[in-house]
Amino acid sequence: MELDRIEQLLEKYFEGETTLAEEKALKQYFAAGKVAPHLESYMPLFNAFAEAKEETFTGEINIPQERPLLRWIPLAAGFAIVLGVLFTYDGSQSQHDYGTYKDPQIAALKAKQTLYMVSSFIDEGTDQLDALGEFKKTTDKYLK
Repeated sequence: MELDRIEQLLEKYFEGETTLAEEKALKQYFAAGKVAPHLESYMPLFNAFAEAKEETFTGEINIPQERPLLRWIPLAAGFAIVLGVLFTYDGSQSQHDYGTYKDPQIAALKAKQTLYMVSSFIDEGTDQLDALGEFKKTTDKYLK
């Protein structure tokens, strides 16, 4: 009866469905040494778990200490940026001409000139399309 229970627990164990109490029962069974011959292949697995549980770390962990100078580098960089901004900023707002006009008639005239210039560039591009139209007519003659 116990052997059937152990086999069922092993199946559940390898499926990842056992509880902690069931895993403890399996570990105790394999630690007792009285294992059925067809289950002896699982003994090293459970014995390794028991041995690993007993292991402790005895080495030293060396944590590198920070150098005090490296801690101040970001602060010094921020300070240098602030000083650079303060010395280069003169505080007066400069008057930039962004191409705006106070007189509406002059603004309308300049807008017309700009639109005329843009339309002339577009017209130049459409002249090349006329040549493509002629090419299409010629190819349609020979392909039909």
